[in-house]
Amino acid sequence: MAKKVELLINGSPYSVWCKEEDETKICRLGTTLEERTSKVARTLRPDSEAHALFLTSLLLLSEIETKALKEKDEADKVAQEVLERGKQAENDKKEIASLKEALARAENQIRFLADRAEKTLAEVKENLQKAA
Repeated sequence: MAKKVELLINGSPYSVWCKEEDETKICRLGTTLEERTSKVARTLRPDSEAHALFLTSLLLLSEIETKALKEKDEADKVAQEVLERGKQAENDKKEIASLKEALARAENQIRFLADRAEKTLAEVKENLQKAA
């Protein structure tokens, strides 16, 4: 159900209709806007209430833009890090494949040498038996 919320901004009342569950948020935002507008009125001395609200809007938009750019920069850094980790994972994958191939070659070499050693041992035993 819609609820009417009364806000006081820079000494002027404003009515806002909102969902009942948004009332607390609207009041909080209104308080923030009142604080910001009062600060603008004290420091920048605008010509009118509309001018004060305009300047406050500009300052808030500037803050939002700065925050958005900072978050974009952070997101870009995270994306770059993810990309670099992905490349590193691909390199690691290739290295693992290379090591598996080297291990397979080493296992084949070991089997070959073991077979050769068994044959040589068998020949030595046979020669010893013939010599005896």
